[in-house]
Amino acid sequence: MKRLRLLSALLWAWTPASAAVLADARLSVPTMPVFAAPVAVPALGACALAPAFAAAPGLSGAASAAPVAATANGLVRAPDVDAGLAALRRASYPESEEVARLVAAIKEAHPELPISAQNLFLIRDPAMLAQLDIPESAAGAARIVTDGRREAPVVILVAAHGVALDAFVEFAVHEAVHLMDDGILRVGHDQLLKHFFAEGWTQMRAVTLANDALSALGRPLTPGHAYHKEIALVDVFSNRHGTSALDALVREGSDAGLRAALGARWDLAGRLASAPAAREKRLNALIALVNADAVGPEDERALLDYVGL
Repeated sequence: MKRLRLLSALLWAWTPASAAVLADARLSVPTMPVFAAPVAVPALGACALAPAFAAAPGLSGAASAAPVAATANGLVRAPDVDAGLAALRRASYPESEEVARLVAAIKEAHPELPISAQNLFLIRDPAMLAQLDIPESAAGAARIVTDGRREAPVVILVAAHGVALDAFVEFAVHEAVHLMDDGILRVGHDQLLKHFFAEGWTQMRAVTLANDALSALGRPLTPGHAYHKEIALVDVFSNRHGTSALDALVREGSDAGLRAALGARWDLAGRLASAPAAREKRLNALIALVNADAVGPEDERALLDYVGL
């Protein structure tokens, strides 16, 4: 039986056929499940498009009294949903014809995506981003504003330093897929193993959907700008176990299918996901674990050593 062959699996890392076209961006992604950008992207103004996307000057505390608060998952608490949405809008660039055009192209390509010019927020106020617990280095996040009675799903793009047109489409579609799935947004940010699988499965689908919209706009197709390791993880998982467990995870927040598929490896996978090593190393270890035919005590010890446990 094939063993882990850890040195080659971990040092060379797994590059599945479906991810072969993706550039190796070596991302440093925060542990919070937000879509992290690999590099600072230029403002749309650099593409001779609407200057409303340009990097924002410092705002004067627009979010200081904003009635919103981050939670342990994808919900954003507000005393009133409408007040929460208004606070997000004040901290964002105003709605514009250019945004409406891009969103219309996304909706034309995929009407099922829950995104509109009204639920999209290009947040430029660093104070609001801090209040939402979204790093300025992130590209965006899917959130659900709730007052305990109503819920309003929103797509947030981080615009404090500008957003390029093609990046806008990819990032907006990624977050809209999260909203469409819904379930993973209700899973705690600290459940890292679930989010590793969820981000890979979301991005694998989002790149295809985004390219449909980019094609309609006459723009170059995107190879995907993030989550390459997570895509590799779901690729090796789906090759062995199918995709139903991944669908249940993102749509219901349930890890039952993943647990059943990984069996005795589940607990080890959780330890690897939460280890002190860099995110890329943890994902390398998970890819090797999922892809192995057999895992013995020596293999387990080698994996734990690799991630610093």
